[in-house]
Amino acid sequence: MRQWREVAERWSSQEGAQFPIIETEIRKMRLSSAKAEPGNATKKREKAENLLEMPDLSAKEWLTGAKELVRASLWEGRSVDINQLVATAEVAYGQDFVPRLRHSLALSCMMAKRHDLARPLLQVNIQQLASDDRQWGKSVWALARMENLFDQAESARLYRLFSEESSIPVRFRLQAQLLWCQALIAAGEPGPIMEARSMMESTLGNIQDPDVLMNFARQLQFGPPELGEWGKQLFEQGSSLALGQFNEASVPSLAMNRLFKLARRQVRDFGRNQDVIALWEGLTPDKKDWLWSENSDFWGYMELVFEAYARSGKMQVAEEFARELLDDPASPNEQLPYIGVPLARCLIVAGRSDESLSLFMRMAYISPTHILCAEAWYWLALAAYKRDNMIQVNGYATNIRVAQGTQVGLLSAWEFDARASLLQAHLNPMSIDSQKVNYTADFINEQLEIIGADLERLSL
Repeated sequence: MRQWREVAERWSSQEGAQFPIIETEIRKMRLSSAKAEPGNATKKREKAENLLEMPDLSAKEWLTGAKELVRASLWEGRSVDINQLVATAEVAYGQDFVPRLRHSLALSCMMAKRHDLARPLLQVNIQQLASDDRQWGKSVWALARMENLFDQAESARLYRLFSEESSIPVRFRLQAQLLWCQALIAAGEPGPIMEARSMMESTLGNIQDPDVLMNFARQLQFGPPELGEWGKQLFEQGSSLALGQFNEASVPSLAMNRLFKLARRQVRDFGRNQDVIALWEGLTPDKKDWLWSENSDFWGYMELVFEAYARSGKMQVAEEFARELLDDPASPNEQLPYIGVPLARCLIVAGRSDESLSLFMRMAYISPTHILCAEAWYWLALAAYKRDNMIQVNGYATNIRVAQGTQVGLLSAWEFDARASLLQAHLNPMSIDSQKVNYTADFINEQLEIIGADLERLSL
């Protein structure tokens, strides 16, 4: 896998100067490769500097190098002249490029835990840009999220500022209004709940998009308790619209997309498992055949039907449902983790760890980069750790990250990423390179406890 780097190094030293366009592409590849590796900020900074040395870079290419230069330099403890970078970019790419650059460099500062440097960059954008500029909205949102860590009252102010801009899509304004309310409560000012509801109802207006209604209803479920009942009402409204669109759909892919999104909210947010089961069992064989597809919406829906059975206490029915799909020759291998991984998880809980590991192994090897297979690689890494096979542990832990990609966002992805770091560090938090992770010590220790409990589940 690393041979290309050696070939590239030789070519660059011999002919790179004669072919700057090809040399630029090679330096971009080197930087991308370095960024994919955990830790080693020095190497990343050097690769970023190498890219920025090239002439005639496009604005996007230059920005890629500048972002990593800032992030990696700050991780190293080096100072970096951000003002000079901004000035250089303005000369090379014009004033219109500068707001995007400030925003991107602010995010790099946040990633390096230098929020003090990120704040003024975002504040300049907010002060200088027109409020209907998309970059203005992005910078307000980013600063509001950051300030929630330090000053909830300021975070609330920014969320409200964002929510009042009419050019911003409704779904984002609704979320900002809810976060405004939550931030004020966190700041010790719980008074605005009814005002927040009035604002949100006004923003919703006559919305007839079931996705907007159901997604916002979900957010209300995890918001202030006083808004929970209203969230349930909105969900009923949204789910009724979604069912109507499903029944009216004349194209299988559209019908399946609507059904998948409805079931996801029913199962995972509102506990309507019986509704999911009743709809599935009420479909005729012809209708099921009409909906069948190799695309991820169909298989994601199959996962949700399985979960509905399992969460309803019908584990035997759930397993039979899953086994039928897993044993069907028509089932595409690349989609089987939607069924195999949840079933293997249930087998672990049921104390059938040998069967579970066998199924995790099958899923990991037929679709190794499927995002759900991060969990499969995790359990295989635990089994290898219990056998004291650290070579396998390191390989499987690396595969966790490969399956999830280099940028993790959901909490579950953070958890598996942190556990991968712990496994590669022999379960010693002190051995984890601080440049590899952005997690708190408490979060790392929580994951360490989970790993310990999971190891006990394995009967090796």
